[in-house]
Amino acid sequence: MAEGVCIADPPRGQEILAALREIQGTAVSIPEGEIALAQRELALKEGIYIEPTSAVAMAALRKLVAQGVIRPGEAVVVPLTGSGLKASALEGWGPWVSSCHADRGDFRHAR
Repeated sequence: MAEGVCIADPPRGQEILAALREIQGTAVSIPEGEIALAQRELALKEGIYIEPTSAVAMAALRKLVAQGVIRPGEAVVVPLTGSGLKASALEGWGPWVSSCHADRGDFRHAR
């Protein structure tokens, strides 16, 4: 589902683990169902349609809050960088997302 982070042997994996240890950070694994839930909730509740790889960050935030790693009131930044439209056609997602055809002429008079 989130192929952007599904890497069995990342090229800089040891560096990433070393950085996590140095800052006493943590990492969590996220099942596909939680990724899909985070993606749908952001789309339906916030109007932000992101790709599954970006939804991993939101699902991880939810898990870290539930585990008490991130406490209420703490400031957290979660970058959401990839549009869900680039993944929805490939994955068969999108009964809740509609699309239309448009060309440049359609936008000439838009204000």
